[in-house]
Amino acid sequence: MNQSEKQNISKVAKNSLISGIGSIVNLTTMPLTSVITTRVLGAELFGIYSLVQSWGSLLSNLSSLGLNGTNLRFIPTYKGLGDWPKIKGSILWTLRVSFFISLALTVFVLIFPSQFCAIFVHRPDNISQETFEANVVRAFRFYAVSILMTSLYQVMMSSLNGLQEIKYKVLSNEIIGSAAKIISLVLFVFFGWDLYAALGSNLVQDAVILSVSLFFLLKVFPKLKDSSFKPVFEKKEMNKFAAALFTNSLLSKYTFQLDILFLGFFTTMREVGIYTVALRLQPLIYLPHYTISTIFGPLVAELYSAKKKDELKNLYQTVTKWSLSISLPICTTVLMFSTEILNIFGKDFSEGIMLLVVLSIGNLYHDFLGLAGNVIMMTGRIKVNLINSAIMAVVNVIQYYFLIKHYGIMGAAVGNAMSMVIINTIVMLEVKYFLGFVPFRKSLYKPALSILVSVVLVEILLSNYKLPWYQYTFILYVFALWALYVVGMFILKFDKYDRYIIKKIANRIPFLAKVLPKSYQQ
Repeated sequence: MNQSEKQNISKVAKNSLISGIGSIVNLTTMPLTSVITTRVLGAELFGIYSLVQSWGSLLSNLSSLGLNGTNLRFIPTYKGLGDWPKIKGSILWTLRVSFFISLALTVFVLIFPSQFCAIFVHRPDNISQETFEANVVRAFRFYAVSILMTSLYQVMMSSLNGLQEIKYKVLSNEIIGSAAKIISLVLFVFFGWDLYAALGSNLVQDAVILSVSLFFLLKVFPKLKDSSFKPVFEKKEMNKFAAALFTNSLLSKYTFQLDILFLGFFTTMREVGIYTVALRLQPLIYLPHYTISTIFGPLVAELYSAKKKDELKNLYQTVTKWSLSISLPICTTVLMFSTEILNIFGKDFSEGIMLLVVLSIGNLYHDFLGLAGNVIMMTGRIKVNLINSAIMAVVNVIQYYFLIKHYGIMGAAVGNAMSMVIINTIVMLEVKYFLGFVPFRKSLYKPALSILVSVVLVEILLSNYKLPWYQYTFILYVFALWALYVVGMFILKFDKYDRYIIKKIANRIPFLAKVLPKSYQQ
């Protein structure tokens, strides 16, 4: 492993650790806020909350027209060249476009919520128009301003990410933003606001993230507010890349979000609520992929432009193994203890066990092969992405329409998992075709073998001795599963790339440095 490879893996290790810390905080607060919300609202009101939030998220994401993703490609390139005027131009152009489009969408939903809901939201025959207006339409109007705030803070997030200031991105979103949400949620619930406690806490979170991320962006790039420092706009190049990226997102990323939107059109709010709880547990599984991909993407662009193909291959295979190694025990935990986990959210949601199983398998597959998408995008294969997106758009719309119309929430879960399998298989094969390598290493069998042995041992333990108050004490068996898995991984041994990452992480966590074998500290 040469010095350049060490530097690349060090970047992943360092920034993954920072992202991981933020994710741990987020994973601590997210289930807590979800449990509070579901237990206070119940399945039906939680369904309304989920549908409103999904539409708000979709519209805010659409507002940037792909420019946020463009920042992730252009800003690191400009930074490598030391071209700060172009960095300023990239940020300001994205901000302007996002502001005006999100403002227009916000005003539309504020003024015409009834018309919006009449088109996109299903009103059951047993629900009167007056009740529908009071519960659903009013919630859409209340939440409309989130479209504007979310769109703006996403510009700050993409800019910080492009500048590789991961610590400030994590601090703004995962830590301070999450804290603001849970504090405001508890306060609003105390006042008895129910549905509006959940929606209102989201608005507080949006406002806090926007303010804090703007503060940090100006801190790392003070010339952004310096009128004497003139920006250089490469609008043509940015818009060309953004148009392709937006089309790609419109056809693929956003069509993956159609499950809840189609459920809102075909099913009841209660069913939307049950499905959403199962869906909201999925970030636990794809967290490793998300955390690693935010750092991996810019590195792909950097290595590919420098024609360091072998280093790119090694990095791709290393991060794929780590993504799978971390997500595999998470997914196994969710599958083994699905009943106990869903019961935490309330009895209304225990019907979603099979939904949880199907969705989890699909997301595990995405964790395994999903980094191929970063490779295709960041090596500039825009047309390939467009073709992939067009294929998946057609597949998703057709399958969601028919599966949800005829099979309801189970159809949505199957459609979601099928989408993950199809697109990730296609993109992985494309990386093989264009670049000549795959994400697999021989050592990939090790996490699979380790988790298999761990599951068998925990099942034997459960069959012979189940602790009293199992609905609470099951967490001890979760700890046992993870402990066995980690021990198994060390017994099977890590390769040189794994050891290097472990060493880098251990150097930043004194406790790990003390307990790790000496061979991992050399």
